[in-house]
Amino acid sequence: MLRAAALVGVLILAPALASAQQPCTSDARQVVDAIYQQVLERAPDAGAQGWIDRLADGRTTVRDLVREIAKSQEHVQRFLSTANQDAQRQTVNYLYRHVLGRQADANGMNTYLNIVNSRGVAAAVDSLVSSAEYQQNFGDAVVPGRNVRYCGPGSAQVATSGSTDAIRFRGMDANNDGRIARDEWRGSDQSFRVHDWNNDGVLTGEEVRAGGRRARIDDEDFSANNNRFLNWTEAGFRSLDDNRDGVVSSREWHYDTESFYRADRNRDGILSRQEFLSTDMDDDRDDRFTYLDANRNGRVDRNEWHGSDNAFDWLDRNRDGVLSRAEVAGEQTTRARDEFSSLDVDGNRRIEREEWHWSRRSFDQRDTNGDGFLTRREFESGGAVPTTGR
Repeated sequence: MLRAAALVGVLILAPALASAQQPCTSDARQVVDAIYQQVLERAPDAGAQGWIDRLADGRTTVRDLVREIAKSQEHVQRFLSTANQDAQRQTVNYLYRHVLGRQADANGMNTYLNIVNSRGVAAAVDSLVSSAEYQQNFGDAVVPGRNVRYCGPGSAQVATSGSTDAIRFRGMDANNDGRIARDEWRGSDQSFRVHDWNNDGVLTGEEVRAGGRRARIDDEDFSANNNRFLNWTEAGFRSLDDNRDGVVSSREWHYDTESFYRADRNRDGILSRQEFLSTDMDDDRDDRFTYLDANRNGRVDRNEWHGSDNAFDWLDRNRDGVLSRAEVAGEQTTRARDEFSSLDVDGNRRIEREEWHWSRRSFDQRDTNGDGFLTRREFESGGAVPTTGR
C-alpha cells in the first residue's frame, strides 16, 4: 500500500519536477533562437536582434515574444492560411504545434476553427498563448516544444514588475484552477468584460497574471464614448510623448481623463516615465469607477475592489475605508474636451497620420477624400460621407 502511494506521489510530482529540471539559460540569444526554430521553423536572422535586446533588458517575456512572433506577418503568410476549410484546419494544426508544442485534439480543432473563422488568426494566437494549458506548461519563461527556460536578468525584472500574487483576483478563484469564470467574478458585467481581453467568457493567462499585458491592443480603436488607453508599455509611452521631453502632459494625453488621473501618482498633472510604467501600485487601471461601483451607491468598497490592497490604500486619501469617485477618477469637469484640437498636436488645423494613435484602417475610414489628413469635418463625421441636404 505504501509503495502504491509513493508511486502515485511520484506521478503527481513528475510534471513539476520536469519543469524544474528544464535547462535554464541566461543567454537571450539562445532563447530567441529557440523561439525562431519553434514558431518560424528557421534560424534567426539579423532582424532577431531587436527581440534579443528586449528580452535581455527585461522589457518582455518569453511568452510575449512567442505571441508576437506567432502573430508576425512572416508567420501568418507562411503558415496561417484561411483560404478554405482544409487550409483552416492546417492553420489550427500549425498553431497548436508552434504555440503549444503538440498536435491539436478534436475539441481544440473545433474550438479554434470557430475562433479563426469568427475573429481571425491573431485572436487564435492570443487565446492559445493566454490559455491555462500554456500557463501550466510554459508560463512566462519557457519556450514551447524546445525544453529551454530563460533565467537571465530580464526574466527576473519582468517577473518582479507586478507579481504581488501568482494571479490577480486570487480571492475570486473559488476552485483554485487558475482561471476565473463569470460566476466566480465579484463585480459588474462591464467590469468583467474589461478584463476578459480575448472575449472568451473566462479570465485566464495574461488576463489574470499580475502585471499581465493586454493581448489585443491593436483591436481597440478610437471611440469618443469609450476612449480608454490600454498600452502601458515603453512603446506606449513613446507614442504619446510627442515633444520627446520625457513626460506625457495632459496636452499629449488623448484618452479618458480617469486613466490619466489614476496613473498620475503625485497629482502634478503630468505622467513621468516611472508613473506611466509602474502598474505595480495600481495594476487595475482599465477598470472605471462606474464599473467598480457594482451596487451603484456612489462609492467603491473593499469587496468591490479588484486591484491590490496597496492600490486601494493609496487611492483612499482620506482614509475612510471607501473610495469616492473623486479619489478614483478625479474631479470631473463639465467642460467637454475638444478632441480634434487635442489630437492636432502641431496646431495646423488638421490631423495627420503621425498624430493618429489608433489603427490605419480607422484613419482611412475618416479620411473620406484620401488626402492623407483629417479635417475637423472628417474627424467629427467619423467616416460618414457628408450629404448635400438635397
